[in-house]
Amino acid sequence: MHVHTSTLGRASDTVQPFLEDNAQQTSKVVRWSALNRLDTGICHGLSPTQIQEEMPEEWAQFMSDPFRFRVPNGESYLDLVRRLESFVLHMER
Repeated sequence: MHVHTSTLGRASDTVQPFLEDNAQQTSKVVRWSALNRLDTGICHGLSPTQIQEEMPEEWAQFMSDPFRFRVPNGESYLDLVRRLESFVLHMER
């Protein structure tokens, strides 16, 4: 059995109990950086309300095209989709 996870430490922590509960099976953890969460750049840790108040221009740009808006020093949802493409193709094989 292969368990696919992101490279983030918390993802490895999350999968550990599953592996322990299924210790009788041969398991392999496969870490993919493509599965890491969306990089929110300078907005990391901010709520939508905080972003609206502190960065009104960026918020307006996001609201006009949420799929393609790239957070400063971060990525857009389009970037995320492109990043996930290799993982999806691997799983289809």
